[in-house]
Amino acid sequence: MLQRVLLADSEESNLAQLNVLFKDLYNTFPSIYSGNISSLYEFILNDENGVVFIRIDDTSIDGLELSRKAHIWYPRIQVVWMSRNGNYTLDAFTQGIDAYLQLPASQEKLLQVVENLQLRKITL
Repeated sequence: MLQRVLLADSEESNLAQLNVLFKDLYNTFPSIYSGNISSLYEFILNDENGVVFIRIDDTSIDGLELSRKAHIWYPRIQVVWMSRNGNYTLDAFTQGIDAYLQLPASQEKLLQVVENLQLRKITL
């Protein structure tokens, strides 16, 4: 069951779409990254078993730094990169990212990503 989600994205339309998908599919209301690294830290401190979705092609967010800090502060936290193009797919896996979500997100894409995250968690 997906219970804790943090979304790091500055595109309002994407955040709105993801919020609806998470609510409809998982009855989950994601937290939103505030642009301050402390919001990531607070998310991890509140519940270590969360998933952080990071918009890697958003120039207002340092996705590499957020990913690195998430894994340093709590190595078992799951990190998903998101982007509108597939340019970051290979980089995601070489950086130790748990999954990649091609935007715009759909129910099918999000279900597949979350299912893969749950399978990875069982094997860890």
